[in-house]
Amino acid sequence: MASAPASRGLASEIEQDLCTCCSFDEMARRNRAAQRIRLTLEGILRRQGIQAGMSIIGSYLCGTSSTTSGLDLTIFGPAVTPAPEEPFPCAQFLESIAVALPELGFERITKLYNYSVPVLRSTDMKSGIVVDVSVGCQLGIRTSQLFRQYCDFDMRVRALCRLVKRWASKMDLLGSMDGCLSSSGWMCLVIFFLQWLD
Repeated sequence: MASAPASRGLASEIEQDLCTCCSFDEMARRNRAAQRIRLTLEGILRRQGIQAGMSIIGSYLCGTSSTTSGLDLTIFGPAVTPAPEEPFPCAQFLESIAVALPELGFERITKLYNYSVPVLRSTDMKSGIVVDVSVGCQLGIRTSQLFRQYCDFDMRVRALCRLVKRWASKMDLLGSMDGCLSSSGWMCLVIFFLQWLD
């Protein structure tokens, strides 16, 4: 258990991070960067003749992003909707995108194809935002839309989700690839907690 001074230091650090990430100017800058990144990646698809679009999911869609949040994108459309009897080759599809990323200002390209949802991770050099791209993640789209509804219903939901996610990040408890709860998992816990309050 953390000592009282360490807890106060963590609380101050989280409060400062939340003030920074929640400022209107910072949120507007990050949202503009997210849209620019989405359009850039959609351009890769168009140049390759792929009939698909990109959808922002996760914290950027819900409005719970912070200065350390990554941008989650999923590719959707007819080109990534396979016949039910055929598995879709996500890794090959993501690989065709990966080769175009360096010339468009992305670095630290990591291929995380051995997970239940294959992901192409990179960092946008202009904004410093870490970008995760998946293919046809309908659950991610629907979950993000549901979380946004909760956050729009009562502004305190968004604030508490940001606080809990920031705390989890500072305590190294955030990230399903590391065996911890994902941001979505922490948001589910917050919403469950709030539903049980009087």
